[in-house]
Amino acid sequence: MLVKIYLFANKKKYLAVLVADNNQKSIKKIKAKSKNSIMFNMLTAAIKAIESLKFPVDLQVISPRNSFKQLPEITKNIPDQDYVKENFELWEHLERLISRHNSYKASKQTDSYNLRVEYQKIYNSTFKLNENENHKNMNKLF
Repeated sequence: MLVKIYLFANKKKYLAVLVADNNQKSIKKIKAKSKNSIMFNMLTAAIKAIESLKFPVDLQVISPRNSFKQLPEITKNIPDQDYVKENFELWEHLERLISRHNSYKASKQTDSYNLRVEYQKIYNSTFKLNENENHKNMNKLF
């Protein structure tokens, strides 16, 4: 079974939306106690989403970051990158979680037209926006 995980984050909040077949589940953290980095929140959202899965599946992570494409070897391949160094334990934890699943693929939401449309549709349905609203409103909403 393929489970797509759509990630959204800013410095205060994160959201992961899991989609499998016609089922959808949201995992979100609203009003963080402190302002974390966007990458910290993006990683936390991915970890919480993958931890919520009860059995091994085929994973596809869709986010605005290319860094998820470097998994599952990011801590070995580019450990000196700032966004890896700053969140090293989270990256390692995410690598361990991914290794428990059947397969892993990551995509940036702008990699293809279809992904961009899918990502925007999930975003709009999650935040109840009109189809013509764009991603720039994210900080106002979440």
